[in-house]
Amino acid sequence: MVEQKKLKLGDVVMLDKRTKINYIIKKKHLCITNKIFDENICQFLSDLSKNLLKVKESKLYPDLYAFAYWCRTSNIKRYKKNYQTGRI
Repeated sequence: MVEQKKLKLGDVVMLDKRTKINYIIKKKHLCITNKIFDENICQFLSDLSKNLLKVKESKLYPDLYAFAYWCRTSNIKRYKKNYQTGRI
């Protein structure tokens, strides 16, 4: 499993200035958080899904293909709607 690098306070200058960042400072480390169903993340998942579903070799890996199917825009929107209505 790949360990996620903790950002130090000085690393903030490296982050994209246009991105709104909510952060918590704990012991001089920066933890980046995003809002649930953040538009940029949903768009990324949608683009990832489209690209994975286009590649024929994806079908050779059922888990990858299932992940790509799960990341579709329509599925994410369904989860968002269920979240907003309190179903999940």
